[in-house]
Amino acid sequence: MHHFKSRAALVEGIAVQAIQDMDQELTAAAVRGNAVEAWLRLSSSREEAALYRAMLILLTDRTSVTDTLMQQASVATGRWEQLFAIETGDLAAASVIRLLGDGMLLNSITADDSAPSVDSILQWLDRRSAK
Repeated sequence: MHHFKSRAALVEGIAVQAIQDMDQELTAAAVRGNAVEAWLRLSSSREEAALYRAMLILLTDRTSVTDTLMQQASVATGRWEQLFAIETGDLAAASVIRLLGDGMLLNSITADDSAPSVDSILQWLDRRSAK
């Protein structure tokens, strides 16, 4: 805490770093042509579940979250959705994929193992895009 002037500044610092890390991961994946897969795998990562849980708690505490941080998060999700749109060629599919990742993140946070595997979801998406 001694590096930050307040709890809100700490929360913002953690969240901004998480956004930057995700940007870096998804940009690299987009270059490889697998941003969608990277998004879904990162969203469902059990290794990151503790971080996701902490971020969820922090981001839902309106006393800790600034409008600037919420704007940065919104802009970032727009960037990520654009990467998915470029990869899929479909804006609606890109939005569905982002929302799917958000749901997978919730499963990761709650340790819900009832969802299909990322591989089966990717296969389903591939079949859908082939139509």
